[in-house]
Amino acid sequence: MVVLLVILTFAVLVGFEIIQEQRRAKAAYRERTGNEERSDSAWSRLVAGFKLPEPLHYHRGHTWLHWVSPQECYVGADDFARRLVGTDMRLRLPRIGSYLHQGDDAVHVTRADRGEINLASPVEGEVVSINPRLQKDPGLLHRDPYGLGWLYKVRSRSLGRDVANLLDGTLAERWMEDTWDRFQRRLVVASGSVIQTGGTLVDDLGDRLDPALWQALATEFLDAAPNRPTGR
Repeated sequence: MVVLLVILTFAVLVGFEIIQEQRRAKAAYRERTGNEERSDSAWSRLVAGFKLPEPLHYHRGHTWLHWVSPQECYVGADDFARRLVGTDMRLRLPRIGSYLHQGDDAVHVTRADRGEINLASPVEGEVVSINPRLQKDPGLLHRDPYGLGWLYKVRSRSLGRDVANLLDGTLAERWMEDTWDRFQRRLVVASGSVIQTGGTLVDDLGDRLDPALWQALATEFLDAAPNRPTGR
């Protein structure tokens, strides 16, 4: 009987340790990439040709929020933003300890020979960390916007309220479809043509635009000011 109790106790402890290790592994993955373990179907959703992962909540300035604890979330740029920003850029992230309001200019993006635009904060709160990889390799924002290219992490007491102002599900899908339609119409009005893609989206939209047009479109679609307040 005693032996059986020892074996059962040992089995319970081993099982508990396995669960704890899985939790630690997931936490480490989140810290490393800015995201939890991915479900292929959820993370591969395409809308109007753009990746729009379902677990995230989206600001109309094309930044996303990933809620990872009751008061903490990661922030990044979506697929539309990373294509418009392009590959040849420099980033200025918010300072650790700074306080942001939802819709504030949070990240400053400078593209060579094209000027600077801002990315909006989708959440109010204190910046508790920034992505150290982006300091050495800002191109991560373009190559992996939903993973290694995350921007910063925020601690907030108003996450529930702020998330209610963001877009997800079918609302996010309609918004992205409308964004791409509006973008193409603006191209026609501004330049008399559309970007020829051969049926696939251009990976670097900014590279196809002259500097003045890029500045105007990036400001219109990405800058924080036109998206304040966010609203549904």
